[in-house]
Amino acid sequence: MGVTLGVELWADWCHSEQQPFLWLYNVFVIIEYSLLCWYFIGVTTRAVIRRFIGWSIPVFAVISIVVSFQLYNFRDFPGQNINIEGMLITVLCVSVLFNLDSRLYKNITRHPDFWICCGWLVFYAGTFFSNGLLTYLMNQHLDYAQKVFEILNRPLNLILYSCLIVGLICALLRK
Repeated sequence: MGVTLGVELWADWCHSEQQPFLWLYNVFVIIEYSLLCWYFIGVTTRAVIRRFIGWSIPVFAVISIVVSFQLYNFRDFPGQNINIEGMLITVLCVSVLFNLDSRLYKNITRHPDFWICCGWLVFYAGTFFSNGLLTYLMNQHLDYAQKVFEILNRPLNLILYSCLIVGLICALLRK
C-alpha cells in the first residue's frame, strides 16, 4: 500500500504542476504485479502454483513493457496492462480462495486471505471495463475521462482498501 500511496502522491503532484504523469502507471503496474505475486507466493502451498507465479512475473513485465511501448509510448494510461494484471491476479485470488485452509479459522470471514482476495477480485472486476473505456476517453475527452475515472475508481479503491485493511486486522488478531 505504501508504494501505491507514493505513486498516487507523485502523480497528483505532477498533475498539479502540469507535468506528464501517466508514464508512472506504466511502470507501477509492473511493480504492483511483482509485489502482489510475492505476497501470493507466500500464501500459496502448492508448488506448481508457486512456480507459475514466479514465472509469471518476468513474462508479465515483458508483455507490459511491450504493450506500453506499442500502445501507449509510456505517455498514456495503461488500461490494457492493468487488465492483463487483473486477469492474472484474478486467477491467483481464485486459486487462493479455493485452497484456503479451513482448519485455521472457524469462520472464513476471519481469514485474512479471504478479505485480501475478495478486495482484489472486486477491484479488478469493476475496473476491467472502465480501463478500456478510460484509455479511449483519455485520447478523446480528457476532462470527461477524469470524471469517469473518479466516479468508477473511487468506490472500487474504497472497497479494495477496506478489504485489505480488514485482512490486515484479521492477520494481526490471529497473532
